[in-house]
Amino acid sequence: MTELFIHGDRRSGKTRASMQLLVDHCRRNDNQKCVWYAATYEFCKLALHEFQSLYPLEIGEEGYKIIKRRPMKIIFRNGSYIELRSAQSPDYLVGEIDFLVIDEASFFPIAQIEVLRTSIALNGGARIVINSTKSWEMENQEPKE
Repeated sequence: MTELFIHGDRRSGKTRASMQLLVDHCRRNDNQKCVWYAATYEFCKLALHEFQSLYPLEIGEEGYKIIKRRPMKIIFRNGSYIELRSAQSPDYLVGEIDFLVIDEASFFPIAQIEVLRTSIALNGGARIVINSTKSWEMENQEPKE
């Protein structure tokens, strides 16, 4: 399993860079099940908006279509797709995944992260974990007395 951890300040391009890696993976590989996992449905909508700004609707060989109902999906012509899932619906945690992005990981309980890690390990897939520097620092602070 390939893992990449991205930490950075707000507006540093973490989401954009991760989205580009995910889309490149979908375009290069047929029939891939990819998941963008965010803490809330609102974060999923923001990720979809980011996708649409990076990749205006393309017609032709590289094209895709978007399904805006839950779970939201971006479906590519080669059979690969990206589902945008929310931690607010834990039913979506199960299943094998080829490529996973966990957006703002510090918002997730450790148990959910482990379930997702297992889902990705079944296929030997890849995982990107995004977190803001401030969240990461708060999470790894020494306890105050």
